[in-house]
Amino acid sequence: MRGQFTNITIEGIKAVVPSAVIDNTAFAEELGERRCKKQIRLTGVKLRHVSPSGQTSADLAYAAGSQLLEELGWSPETIDVLIFVSQNPIFALPSTAFFLQKRLGIKQDCVAFDINLGCSAATVGIQVVSSLLQQGSPQGRGLLLISDPVLARPDQNVADQMLFGAAGSAIALQRTEGSAPLLAFSNKSDGERYKAISRFNGKFYMDGTAVFEFAINDVVNDLCDFRRALELAPEDVDYYIFHQAQALMLSTMRDACGIPPERELRSLEKYGNTNGSSILVTLCAQEKELWKGKQASFLLCGFGVGLSWCSIYTTVDTKRIFPLSIVDDVYKEWEV
Repeated sequence: MRGQFTNITIEGIKAVVPSAVIDNTAFAEELGERRCKKQIRLTGVKLRHVSPSGQTSADLAYAAGSQLLEELGWSPETIDVLIFVSQNPIFALPSTAFFLQKRLGIKQDCVAFDINLGCSAATVGIQVVSSLLQQGSPQGRGLLLISDPVLARPDQNVADQMLFGAAGSAIALQRTEGSAPLLAFSNKSDGERYKAISRFNGKFYMDGTAVFEFAINDVVNDLCDFRRALELAPEDVDYYIFHQAQALMLSTMRDACGIPPERELRSLEKYGNTNGSSILVTLCAQEKELWKGKQASFLLCGFGVGLSWCSIYTTVDTKRIFPLSIVDDVYKEWEV
């Protein structure tokens, strides 16, 4: 599925992480120094932020959303669309989005719901929020929230422990009556391969080989087709940001797409694979690089659980990409 919007703008981007940091070199005691170094080299992950006890996806999403609204000077009463994307919602019923609507103080005249999606959360979420805004009021505003907590869990296998980091993120979008930068998307999914990354009865499963082949073939081919369809010249894309899966995969994809290394931004080394937030964490972690220019054009590519893959091409005011913040807050006012 491909399409584009010419009246939707990304007005702000914010990401948050917990303060606790785990250095993956500490696993040398358990794995041995040689194996530990090899794992870090393959994944590209040296440091990861992990959640304090009790921190939920809603805590991280609330922090990112409330801080972004404050940065933009937007009242919660102006939000018309609220979408929450997570692999770890705190409620099975209702959508966690309703709880976030309550915490943020967003008006009743607002559509709110969850999307159960993983690594393509940011790009698919942008498309969904934009589509809903397209049907609403001329100055409609949307808030996309994404988050997944990660706890320090010795019972997990070592590969998972060394890869994943916790984060929350938020994107503010607005419909405009005037012209806006092109916001184009390409979105695909393949249910035939739903087992490739799955969690069933509490057990997590990932076919690493299948996922790697999917990324370097299906995702790369679609990204290249997407660029051709948009007739993008090399200079039309300032930066590429992929979902931060792992370093070897990203380097292979970058080379297959013919992307100069300096135009592909990463956050893996310091934050790990932060699931659906990883693209936005990368943007916020690179704000000093991005602030060198007033605007920048991006090709964002999310891919993973589903299998799902989606690319977004647009231009963003770089001053609306806000620095990462540290958040350890835990909501304790639960009603029993």
